[in-house]
Amino acid sequence: MMRMIWRGVGRKLLRVLRHGVSVLILLGALGPQARAVNVPSKPSIMVMPFDFFDASADQRPAIVAAQQRALLALPGEVNRALRAGHRWHVIDNSRVRPGLLALAGDYAHPTLCGFCMLKLGEQAGVDDVVVGQLRKVSDLIIYLQADVDDVRTHQVVDHLLLEVKADNANMLRRAARSLARQIDQSKALAAP
Repeated sequence: MMRMIWRGVGRKLLRVLRHGVSVLILLGALGPQARAVNVPSKPSIMVMPFDFFDASADQRPAIVAAQQRALLALPGEVNRALRAGHRWHVIDNSRVRPGLLALAGDYAHPTLCGFCMLKLGEQAGVDDVVVGQLRKVSDLIIYLQADVDDVRTHQVVDHLLLEVKADNANMLRRAARSLARQIDQSKALAAP
């Protein structure tokens, strides 16, 4: 009797398993295209180089050189943090490097030409650009300011501001991660 019950249950279980395996094989055969249908694409973003405005008293060559190195690394730090958040498709600004170099020849502070930054973002095919400035108001206090601009509408989507209470590369790396978190939470992702 037990053997007959077990055979009946075993056959039903085998039928269910065959059906389940067939469905899994079918889903696997459809490939990533079938799975990607339901996944909305991430908005793309490009972090432009940050401009530096220094009103501090300490202008020693070693200090200025260290600030320049940290400033050059800042977009990469923000990019890494944005990629880690998985909400954006991050495009490196190296795609528009020739345009950035041309702007640097025409403008002491290229980010002041917001239209230029939007045009470069348009050339790169991104949805949003981050245009920022690092303002050193004293030997200790730095403000990291950034606008998230919609390339299509040419509108500022969000204005972000961080106060950094130290003048060193470690603090700027932390500020870059904080800025990326603010960008992740910005209105840019809330827009349709």
